[in-house]
Amino acid sequence: MNLIQALNMETHNASFYKCASEKSESEEVRALFKRLAKNEREHADIIRKHLELDSIDFLEEECSIDDIENIEQAIIATKETMSFYKGASIDSKESKISILFNALAEVEEGYLKVLVQAKK
Repeated sequence: MNLIQALNMETHNASFYKCASEKSESEEVRALFKRLAKNEREHADIIRKHLELDSIDFLEEECSIDDIENIEQAIIATKETMSFYKGASIDSKESKISILFNALAEVEEGYLKVLVQAKK
């Protein structure tokens, strides 16, 4: 089911961003990853509610101590997540789920722009 896959992607990304924020030595990059982690947790919570789950655990994720490597990994993950949401939006048989996936794809697109800018 696409909602389960979406929940897994959001929790993975949130955990990765949390790790990256904790290992960054740059205040700017730390703040970026902290904000992304918070947003991804919120997305996971929205999806969790659609699945009628009580709570979810965020696992520890590995990340680099290098900001550029973490930004590059985040760009890859964001592209994959955005692509998934665009496809899931088209495939969804429920209009409210399709709208949700479309909205999440748009948010991921915004993240991608911010991450590409941060890499410069």
